[in-house]
Amino acid sequence: MKPKQKARNSYLRHWIVALALSINGVGGIAHADDTPLALNGIAVYQKLKTEYYIGALYLATQQDNPDAAIFKPEHKKMVMKITIPKWRGRQFAKTWQQMISVNNDEERLKENSDSIIAFTRLAKQPLVKGDVIAIESTPEKGTTVSVNGQVRIKNGSDKLLSVLLSAWIGDVPPSSEFKRDMLHFDPTNKQQAKLLEAIQQPN
Repeated sequence: MKPKQKARNSYLRHWIVALALSINGVGGIAHADDTPLALNGIAVYQKLKTEYYIGALYLATQQDNPDAAIFKPEHKKMVMKITIPKWRGRQFAKTWQQMISVNNDEERLKENSDSIIAFTRLAKQPLVKGDVIAIESTPEKGTTVSVNGQVRIKNGSDKLLSVLLSAWIGDVPPSSEFKRDMLHFDPTNKQQAKLLEAIQQPN
């Protein structure tokens, strides 16, 4: 490889890492409690070969262990950028109800039933391509769910995010590849780098 090409590749790798770890807004990363968040993983959610959204997980402490990522009490953020042209509210609710129910035990479902119902009813209007859903929680301030920057759900418990994150990386994830990629961000992985760029692009 020529020196100029090698230097260019090195620059691009560093740029991707910097983008993942330091930008604000959807990517990141400075917050009111000053706890920095880092991109832990990013993947595409698909069902029956239809792509619905790009999902990204940000954690205060990077994890490759699903239980630690789900249950460790710390600042966390889940982001979904819708890629399907239209996702109707009933379909959104059904998808999440199924994923939540098979990845959480009865006690957690009962304890968080009101929050789960509120979340599954989030899409009162159809979600469209480019919409962004962000779920953010801290042990001190609880969970906030926003759609395109507008807060839709706010409660004092951080357990809702754990319930939703279990649907992503629990025992029955959307796919083994989805779970793997949520638990490991590789800035040299071209597919993950492409997804990161897509989730950062303004609508």
